[in-house]
Amino acid sequence: MKLPFKSSQALFEYCNKYFDAKIKKGLARPALVPSPGFMGIENHVTPTADGRFKLSLLVAGPPDGFFLISETLKHGSEPILHGDLVLWLPQKAPPLIGKGMIGKLTGDKRSSWFGLVVSKIAPEINEEGCFTEICKYS
Repeated sequence: MKLPFKSSQALFEYCNKYFDAKIKKGLARPALVPSPGFMGIENHVTPTADGRFKLSLLVAGPPDGFFLISETLKHGSEPILHGDLVLWLPQKAPPLIGKGMIGKLTGDKRSSWFGLVVSKIAPEINEEGCFTEICKYS
């Protein structure tokens, strides 16, 4: 059985409420591709010549998520569009001192984590708390 949400935004808000603020390396969390114009950026999705994607994302975490820049490791069969949900896998923490470049811009040290987008997901969660993957990028 799956718990469907009315929209990608609804799932994102739910995860902001219930996810831990602290990021753990290797523990994926959902992220939302913002609408054009968010933070003054018109295009949050840039396809690369080899079929991967460079993205700016809002990653789930209290209170309202945090902004960062990421990319896919490989190309996938589905395009990533504004408003889509993806799974972001944190790989490397920001520097111990300071917030890093993006963290300084946003005021949130979590924004300076390095990670990769590993899949596109549907706005639903199953009874084990897992997300439904639509397309893998890893």
